[in-house]
Amino acid sequence: MAQVGLRIAIWVLVLGIAYFAFGPKLFDSSGDGNPFTSDKALYLPPEKPQALRDFERLAGQRDLSDSEQADYLAAMQAYQGIFWRAEGTTIEQALAGFPNQRRERLIDILRARGLSPSEINVFFMVLNRDHPDLLDDRG
Repeated sequence: MAQVGLRIAIWVLVLGIAYFAFGPKLFDSSGDGNPFTSDKALYLPPEKPQALRDFERLAGQRDLSDSEQADYLAAMQAYQGIFWRAEGTTIEQALAGFPNQRRERLIDILRARGLSPSEINVFFMVLNRDHPDLLDDRG
């Protein structure tokens, strides 16, 4: 048991020395400071189908029946399946004519496509993680 503990301590010591000697770049294969940054274009999510919007509005007013709940879940799963599909308009294309206040303009576009505030938040988390400079002012 002591031998196992000693081996673990030695490995921790070796890795710690390597980390302090070479820094975090030794363990990062991304090539820059952010390991999640991507060169791929990020696309706008598709517009939410009207049937799904109607179900969400109806669910806010009353409890859905079992058949409505099943239809809603099927529609939601179909929509979520195409949410991150890389087709259509890229974020860069959608914001091409807007050098300033790009974040606000993108929020307006996403709201017009029927995204809920929580879906917009998820989209912005991915956008900020993968493309941190995409919404910077260009003016």
